[in-house]
Amino acid sequence: MRWWLYRRITSKCTKVTKIDYYLNDSTFPAVLARMTACDGLLINIFTTSKGLRKFLMCLGHSLSRSVTTIREQVFKSEQIKREWLLYSPSTGLIFCFACKLFDDVKSQFSNGGFVTGAASSCITQHENSSGHRNSMFVLISRRKLSGRINTSLEIQLQIEREYWHSVLKRIVSTVEFLSTRGLALRGQNEQINSEQNGNYLGILGLISEFDPFLSNHLAKYSNIGKGRASYLSSTICEEVIQIMGEKLLLIITSEVKDAKYFPLSVDSIPDFRHVDQLTITLRYIEKSSHQVTERFLKFLPIESHTGENLANTVLQFLKKQGIYVGGIRGQSYDNASNMSGRYKGMQARIREVIYNAVYIPVPQIHSTH
Repeated sequence: MRWWLYRRITSKCTKVTKIDYYLNDSTFPAVLARMTACDGLLINIFTTSKGLRKFLMCLGHSLSRSVTTIREQVFKSEQIKREWLLYSPSTGLIFCFACKLFDDVKSQFSNGGFVTGAASSCITQHENSSGHRNSMFVLISRRKLSGRINTSLEIQLQIEREYWHSVLKRIVSTVEFLSTRGLALRGQNEQINSEQNGNYLGILGLISEFDPFLSNHLAKYSNIGKGRASYLSSTICEEVIQIMGEKLLLIITSEVKDAKYFPLSVDSIPDFRHVDQLTITLRYIEKSSHQVTERFLKFLPIESHTGENLANTVLQFLKKQGIYVGGIRGQSYDNASNMSGRYKGMQARIREVIYNAVYIPVPQIHSTH
């Protein structure tokens, strides 16, 4: 715990000296001597509440009026993570992980444990105890990679981790390249060096001609079938696309929140499984460039084509993304009755909720471009 002691500065003093001390039995006389001998002195003392009370009792005999302010230093903006605290769900008690392993003198934190509420007043005292410091020193020493019984395993794990990280960097770059250009990724098969393996594996094969690392990886893991990780399968490719899509959606929704006001355009189209999906597109002014930006958000599967269901689907999706639906200032759809209907269409249902969401038919939108 940190305490600040300000000594009174007299009019004769021209310079203020600042000193930091960790107060214990060995430094106690030195701190007391400096306080009694010097003027214009500001001392930062690091100690426990008990140590401070002992210090003030000795200090009060000679400098009872020279200490003007004593207060605990509290950092409200700084949070210190105590990694040594361990909570046991089975007992509902808090323990000190380091002391439970290495402390010879069993304390309450290492033996019996504390209830969550009762431990708060004892954490600082335990943290400054010599037994806890010794236990933390042993724990930190044993966490070092060198000298451990599993050192070779840790080194092998690190090499393996870096290897697959390098593979993943090339996979993500390839998927990003094809996705930004709207090109298909998969082909008729997943065989390396096949002319029908699609753009994804085809580009990886092309890069491997100039990248020895990727060339060795393809030679070792290509065409091995299921059951072994290679990062070349369509499953991994689809996972990467899914993760990138979620990240991109977060970026777009963040830009929409900054813009606040936006019109939306919605249409429906069936996929290859004949499942109807809504396509949601928003237009807004990008905050940094001040340019009008149009972004596609997502395909939403729908089960009913009524105007009320379509409106609820869109509004619930926008709310789920944290977008303020009251910022809708326009809506444009095709002339289907369930979309543009004046009384029960989607545009009418949305205007019941957001009056300023003016409806403009799609042909009029196209004519203004």
